[in-house]
Amino acid sequence: MISSRLRFVFVMGMLGMLVPRLAMAQSSKDDTDLRWELGNLLFGRGNYNGALAEFLEVYKHRPLAQVEYNLGLTHVFLGRPVEASQWLGMCLSRPVCVDKTRHAYAQKVYEEQASQIGTVSIDVGVAHVEVEIDGRKQGQAPLTMRLANGTHIVSVAPDGYEPQYKEIVVAGGTRTQVDFRLVPFQGQPGRLMIESPVPAVEVFVDDKPVGKTPLFASIKVVPGSHTIKVGRLGYRAFTQSLEVHGDELRTVRVKLEEDAAWIAAYGSSLQLELSEQNAVVTVDGHSRGEYLGPLRLAPGAHHIRIERAGFVTVEREVMVRLGKTARETVVLEANSETLVKRREEAALRKKWGKGLVGAGVGVAALGAISLTVVAMRFRSQRCNTVEKASPGCNVYPGWMGAAGGFALLGFGAVSAGIWLLERTKESASHYAGASNVLSTPYRVAPFIHIMPGETGIGLAGTF
Repeated sequence: MISSRLRFVFVMGMLGMLVPRLAMAQSSKDDTDLRWELGNLLFGRGNYNGALAEFLEVYKHRPLAQVEYNLGLTHVFLGRPVEASQWLGMCLSRPVCVDKTRHAYAQKVYEEQASQIGTVSIDVGVAHVEVEIDGRKQGQAPLTMRLANGTHIVSVAPDGYEPQYKEIVVAGGTRTQVDFRLVPFQGQPGRLMIESPVPAVEVFVDDKPVGKTPLFASIKVVPGSHTIKVGRLGYRAFTQSLEVHGDELRTVRVKLEEDAAWIAAYGSSLQLELSEQNAVVTVDGHSRGEYLGPLRLAPGAHHIRIERAGFVTVEREVMVRLGKTARETVVLEANSETLVKRREEAALRKKWGKGLVGAGVGVAALGAISLTVVAMRFRSQRCNTVEKASPGCNVYPGWMGAAGGFALLGFGAVSAGIWLLERTKESASHYAGASNVLSTPYRVAPFIHIMPGETGIGLAGTF
């Protein structure tokens, strides 16, 4: 007996220890599922940076082929062939990348991305020199890297030597050798921080390219006078000269002005498909006011910001091609205050809808019953025959009209109640853009059917 009780206590104790773990595991699973769904939703809306963050988080818990596949495609849309080929290569290394159809597509995309990658070898001649490419630290020389085709800025700034920057052009499938000849330098270099709200602006220091905005780090220069030139197609050039001292940080805030005449003649257009009206659009830090139609922009990358009261602000990088129209779909999500307000409005609509339906049914039933009684008396006194009609038949048309009016009033209330309840269902969907997703319109109308020998009343419509 004692042994049985001990076993029971032991088993219950083990279950007590397991339940929290099972609950935590289920919670983690649910969180991963939500992140997966959110990542796919963001990807479908064109928010590739947001989708990338969610997919990477999912991959920590589920290193599956499907996640690798999605990460690869996300990098493709972000214009990162190196990362795209890495993730798709991981997926293709499995027996089957998701399924046969996706495996074949992944193989095709992988080959396309790989063709856009070149190999760059960098040698400095001095040990332990940190190498930066496009403003990001990549390791110490000698260094060999795979880079996307296009232009890149390679820089080195070791202690005791002058900082050096080199612009290289990488072609897909080729190898590029970059060698630096360091020049000894006594003292501490100065630093320049270039800030600009306009992205992809080329920055030159003393006529040498040093990168494109946004720059992720300061630019090291030898002490002395320097000239900064900043330019981009469709904007007026910006030039500033300044003196930089050793171990000094100077910040240059670039304010580029659009060349309105050039953009009007040769520029591009950005057409936004917004889920909400009255949204205010900001492009590269400059407010364009309420969005009313396509925006005329300089070709290239732009940073857009969409704001509307009661909704979460959306920021996104867009690319417009020379002489083309770029289209972006932006779904604004209601913020917490708006959601609470909508829930309160939905609850009020539901309350009124139920009340109207209930009251309408009562009034319609009263009218229908009255109409039926009046019709029966009308027929019993042979008021429908002229030669046998009773003297009091002249009052029945008025009673029938009154009863029919009650019935119509009741059915009108029922129709209004149904409409309010359906609006409540519609507003219950609190996903992004729910406020702009309208269901099939409801057309509800009461009817009364009166013919010799029969009387009917009902509700007709499309639901």
